[in-house]
Amino acid sequence: MAIKYFLYLWNPNVWHWADLDEAVEIVARGGEYLDSWTCGPRKDIEIGDKFFLMKLGNIGPNKKGIAGGGTIIKDPKFRLHWDEARAQNGEQIRSTDIRFEALSQNPIISLDYLKDRHPSKYWTPRNSGTIIPPHIGEELYKFLLQDSFIQPFY
Repeated sequence: MAIKYFLYLWNPNVWHWADLDEAVEIVARGGEYLDSWTCGPRKDIEIGDKFFLMKLGNIGPNKKGIAGGGTIIKDPKFRLHWDEARAQNGEQIRSTDIRFEALSQNPIISLDYLKDRHPSKYWTPRNSGTIIPPHIGEELYKFLLQDSFIQPFY
């Protein structure tokens, strides 16, 4: 079965990633950092598919873009919402378990680069789980796995 590529979203203005520094360090050392992430309404995500983590929000110029990515390690399932107040009300979201293979505090691939390179793709959707065409996904995944000093960031 063909690998599919998905765009997951992270807005640091909305959700504070408490162990981000540690996560970046683990991934940089080649260690395994596992997490779960909302995948929006998608049900067609499968184990082995790839994800890209798009950092968005009101965070200033040159701070938006793909800040990480990796592999889906469990099919989507419902969990309590990541927002504590919503979780206390019993609200659930669909999410997948993921393994990061690249992760950075700042974008590895800038939003400007993505818009310039692939202008037909909408890079700032409202929900996680947007599918990325295979030819774009393959290109971006290769970029993420390269040394961060040669990433296409501008």
